[in-house]
Amino acid sequence: MLQNLRADLKRRKTAGAPRWGGLARADMAIGPARFAVRDIPNQMLRDIYRYWLGKAGPEDPPARADVDPLDLAKFLPQVFLVEVGPDGRFLYRVVGTRIAEWSNGDATGRYLEDVTVLYDIEGIRRDFQSVVDARAPRFDLRDAPWFDREFMRYHRLLLPLAEPGGRVTYLFGGVDINYARE
Repeated sequence: MLQNLRADLKRRKTAGAPRWGGLARADMAIGPARFAVRDIPNQMLRDIYRYWLGKAGPEDPPARADVDPLDLAKFLPQVFLVEVGPDGRFLYRVVGTRIAEWSNGDATGRYLEDVTVLYDIEGIRRDFQSVVDARAPRFDLRDAPWFDREFMRYHRLLLPLAEPGGRVTYLFGGVDINYARE
């Protein structure tokens, strides 16, 4: 598989393709890494990823201004937008209504460390920070981090939004919860 990944990345690089969308295996976590749209098992998350790829430059993630919520209206109940502060704190700017229902609380307008329905704040912080540091998307299948929801699993797509050539200023993504833990 590693040989296939290297060959695919070399082919994409020589073809002038952006660094996004390479080949990887979608097991428990792929990111931050290159992965193909086909590696995402959920149609909604594939559509969000395609949208993000269409806005991204060859080497830079799209900026916040490039993402128009009206383009994603049918997905809004399951998307989120997190501001990355200059101090490294993560502020939930938008949390979709289905996510709020699943988690028994709306985190909109709250910092990550102040969201009391979460029991795995440090794990989420590490995931968020990995996307910020790598300036690259991340896809995960995770156990639900919400109290009284530990029996649930979810697919999560984390996508960086950055100033051109600069720091990541927002994380944008979607969540799909349809998976019971085994």
